[in-house]
Amino acid sequence: MAVGELETTVRYKVPLLIIVFANASYGWIKASQRASYGQRYFSVGFSRTGHARIAAEYGVKSWKVEDPEALRGY
Repeated sequence: MAVGELETTVRYKVPLLIIVFANASYGWIKASQRASYGQRYFSVGFSRTGHARIAAEYGVKSWKVEDPEALRGY
């Protein structure tokens, strides 16, 4: 939800694999709003974020994968 953890990982050179599954929504909050507030949603949907580009700006090797088959062999 924030890049503070990413900055710390880079600064301390932590060998970490991070996988981001992004659906442009805070799904668990939206589910709660659906159940509790009659499907009146507030601040749970947003435009797609370029997570791989943000990571690259921190100097992290990053890839955007849209087809899981592209990961075969890694």
